[in-house]
Amino acid sequence: MLEVVNVSKRFGGLVAVDDVSFQVNKHEVFGLIGPNGSGKTTMMNLISGAHKTTSGDIYFQERLISGMPPRGIFLRGVARTFQLVKPLSGLTPAESVMAGVVFSRNPLWGREAEKAAQRMLTRVGLAGRGHEPLSSLTYIDQKRVELARALISDPQLLLLDEWLAGLNATELLEGIDLIKSISAEGTTIVLVEHLMDAIRSLCQTCVVMNVGKVIASGETDSVLSIPEVIDAYLGDASDV
Repeated sequence: MLEVVNVSKRFGGLVAVDDVSFQVNKHEVFGLIGPNGSGKTTMMNLISGAHKTTSGDIYFQERLISGMPPRGIFLRGVARTFQLVKPLSGLTPAESVMAGVVFSRNPLWGREAEKAAQRMLTRVGLAGRGHEPLSSLTYIDQKRVELARALISDPQLLLLDEWLAGLNATELLEGIDLIKSISAEGTTIVLVEHLMDAIRSLCQTCVVMNVGKVIASGETDSVLSIPEVIDAYLGDASDV
């Protein structure tokens, strides 16, 4: 589904991503993990087209997408959420979600788009709240709106950048179940996350980055037991 080949990204003298390669298989939930500042969000920005690669190539369904504008990548079937919620100011939740389908590869308009938005809000746990002011929603519910906006475009690849961050224990379990259900419907997911319970529960395979480089990759349970990973990301082995 996705192939990243020897990708690097430099910002002046800073190397944020350093010769990174990995593959994501169709229908899997793939974890992209590492300590703060390791280059994970930069990698998501490169995949979605928000940043251009300095070197290397990114392929989606065997077609080169690195160098394409974000909208072109979106129209190929790649959608994302952001580490920091990006609400569409002045819109209701339903209108915000409608924006995801009006400009999608299979656009809907008018009443049809509104009905689809309401169905998607119900899907993420916001039934009946489509016409509330977006500004009145909690941070967690704003995250749900952003997820609905991504899902309504019917993506084949969904990039989730710390979508579970900030949830309480009950919301976390609900969020994990929601991601599992999205995966079960056939959507391939790349998940950036710090919560190890979520990574273990959701991700079949993962890549660990540190200071822009890949330091481990493979099946999640095996990767999380590597001493270098524990030292770089998880801290003391007793925390694992």
